[in-house]
Amino acid sequence: MSEEAVELSPTLLRKIDENRRGLTREEFIELCVDTWLKREKATREKPSESPYVTREEFQEFERGIKNLLRSFLNFFLLYWMELSREETPRTRRLKDRLMSLMAE
Repeated sequence: MSEEAVELSPTLLRKIDENRRGLTREEFIELCVDTWLKREKATREKPSESPYVTREEFQEFERGIKNLLRSFLNFFLLYWMELSREETPRTRRLKDRLMSLMAE
């Protein structure tokens, strides 16, 4: 590494010394710069490469989960209807509740 001197204000030097723990000043500044550059790079990346999901990706996931739930309810309802040909008030309430959940 080049041995160039950089003049820093006393306030900045105090902040560095208060936060660097076991690192040298040079190591601490390098760590800060590397961390900042990684964060900046992450914000410029395409959404698919980012560790975070976008609103659109989350909404697509939510739609998929709702479709999966509807499929499960549909299967459960059809299976229930096959098993219980006789309709009692209790089975009717259950069917109505399942149908309302499927409509959501």
